[in-house]
Amino acid sequence: MHESDLRTLWVLSRVAELGSFAAAGRELGLTRAAVSRLVAQSEARLGVRLAARSTRQVVLSERALALVQAAQPALATLAAAVAGLADDEGALRGPLRIGCSHVLGRAVLLPALTPFLREHPALRLELQLSDAVEDLLAQRLDLSVRLGPLPDSSLVARPVGHVPLALVGSPALLAQHPKPRAPAELQAWPAIGIRPPSAPARRPWRFATPKGEWVMPLAQPVAEVNTLEAAADLAQAGLGLAMLPRYLVAEALADGRLQALLPQHMAQGPAVHVCTTQRELLPERVKRLLPVLVPALKARLRAA
Repeated sequence: MHESDLRTLWVLSRVAELGSFAAAGRELGLTRAAVSRLVAQSEARLGVRLAARSTRQVVLSERALALVQAAQPALATLAAAVAGLADDEGALRGPLRIGCSHVLGRAVLLPALTPFLREHPALRLELQLSDAVEDLLAQRLDLSVRLGPLPDSSLVARPVGHVPLALVGSPALLAQHPKPRAPAELQAWPAIGIRPPSAPARRPWRFATPKGEWVMPLAQPVAEVNTLEAAADLAQAGLGLAMLPRYLVAEALADGRLQALLPQHMAQGPAVHVCTTQRELLPERVKRLLPVLVPALKARLRAA
């Protein structure tokens, strides 16, 4: 591999993310002409068209996009190695890019993360809260805290526990119905369904029973929402029961706005993992964070 082709590969990866030769050049400290010349030299040497040019824009070819996608893990490893060299062990600094879902991020991750940020004030947190599954490489995340199954087997996943669940309703609603003794008795109760934007169907309720897990589909909920916060609001308003993370409704349970039903029958919620793209060659700031963050998240999930 020619030395300049490696430089071209890095340039193409930045063009793919930033959308233009000019933007890639600004980030890399190169003029637009220098970027264009570097790509043209590699095209001539390899005999492959890497970009389609016009007077107004540059579009990477399918061959170039496929090349960038295949090379992303290696480029990320190189970037992490260089970043690791630059980290000062005495004073961590620079961006700390983390992805997490909205509710888990606000209720669990941020309280676990704040002491580390106070200890290292030169770090700059860049937190991306989203209920979509993050692409750590494409979004340039140092780590993500993920819920549920991990379809991307290339990630290094550190388990920290499960989401603690609570089936909750308002005191006014509970006063209208006999107290249930078993999950099957809930089928006559009004229910609030939750269907996240990326989910193919609304979530059923899952319970732990002496015979194993019992799943209750919500065939006719009184309402269906796409966020946990909206379900909690409707439950507090007395519209129906909702199955929610305990850390979301902890304050409402403590002050009596909500009450929990059948806590002894709550099944485990989704698994929670702290994920990175690799185990070795992590930036020093990430290597120092993980031994603090993982046990802190475990403790907060257990205590919720």
